[in-house]
Amino acid sequence: GAPGAGAGKGRGGGRPKPPVLCNIAPAEVVQAVRSLYKDQLEPFGRILLRRVREHCASSIAAQTGEAFPSIDDAPFVDQRSVLSVCKSCKELEVHDVDGNEVSVLLKDTEPCFVDVSNPMDMYPPEMWSDFRAYLCSLAGNEMLMPGGRYACAQDLFARRLPFLAGRSLGEVCHIVQIAISQKRILGYVDGVIVPHSLSEEALKEQCAAWKQPFSCPSKQREDGPCPVANWEETRACLGAILRTACRPDGSRGGMVAMANVKRIFRSRFGLDLSETSLGYARLSELLRDERLRDVCVLNS
Repeated sequence: GAPGAGAGKGRGGGRPKPPVLCNIAPAEVVQAVRSLYKDQLEPFGRILLRRVREHCASSIAAQTGEAFPSIDDAPFVDQRSVLSVCKSCKELEVHDVDGNEVSVLLKDTEPCFVDVSNPMDMYPPEMWSDFRAYLCSLAGNEMLMPGGRYACAQDLFARRLPFLAGRSLGEVCHIVQIAISQKRILGYVDGVIVPHSLSEEALKEQCAAWKQPFSCPSKQREDGPCPVANWEETRACLGAILRTACRPDGSRGGMVAMANVKRIFRSRFGLDLSETSLGYARLSELLRDERLRDVCVLNS
């Protein structure tokens, strides 16, 4: 495909923004879909766009002899163009998923996808123990894996690890999901995936055990730290926030999104609400503490 827009500078004079590829040939899209079938990954719209972009980057690199430093430096693929190709291609059929997503399927091939969100662990214990041992052997940048289940799985797949031998990329995506959500083998810090012992979750658990405030070095605020709220201040401030929150009908005593609670604490009362200082690794766990039972109720 040919670029549909020239490269421009990002905000603040950062690296140039990649061009956007609008002229995507049907054969390129079908090839991308078939490759996802081979990987046992259902071609949802977002992952299909990523795969088309990967193929375009490889094609450009083959023509120019210069590979892109990362997929993020490769040209973007126009979402509407790809969807239009999918809907008009005789080899493909497009299905709506949950109103916000699509799945693009081949008409001539029976799908055999891995449900990467399935909570069931169907892998042998030996694989998990080998996975843990491998992570313990890493040092330096080897411990840093791309953020996101798909990109992390690609990184692990490319390392040709013996305990993942014979697994499809879809299976490795599922393994990454379980390693993060259930096994506590992997975790996140600063947008990348790392061994769980180095993750933000593990560090917060350590701070909670010592009842110390947690502070991520990369997320330091420019206006500096505020005093940390104690239990008495937490009860009083949280009660005040909820009493003055507006309901949909305009009356007082409404709800506040949990994601906004810390921001309101700081802006309104000049206090930092630190769940780890009060003995919890997660804010949701703090808000369920019996000492706040008469102050708030956490709705899912």
